[in-house]
Amino acid sequence: MANQIRIPPPLGFPLFGWTEESIKQYVIDKPLEVGDPMIIYNGQAGMHHYVLARVENPAVGRQRRVRLSKVGNLGGTTFYRGGKNCFAPTARTRMLPPVPELMEHLSHESDVLLSPTGA
Repeated sequence: MANQIRIPPPLGFPLFGWTEESIKQYVIDKPLEVGDPMIIYNGQAGMHHYVLARVENPAVGRQRRVRLSKVGNLGGTTFYRGGKNCFAPTARTRMLPPVPELMEHLSHESDVLLSPTGA
């Protein structure tokens, strides 16, 4: 399990303005390549937990789903291009593009847990 760093919530959390449509457009416009960083957001039980993952396959199957190197709290490693997890699409686990406010704190060894008090 990775270390968890607690920081005060930056402006725009939990999804930092990313919507299903804007995530899909990001994936199309970039386009994603193997090794690109992405963030997995887990918003279950009132927690806001962010995990750094890498793209393992940017175009799985006919729907060109995105497979990441890590899993969220619910679901698997594969995400629809709009950010929902393929195995738990109604859960609060999402794939997000890199968010500068989080990237300075995230690493493959450290996750970020947003805390209202910063403690």
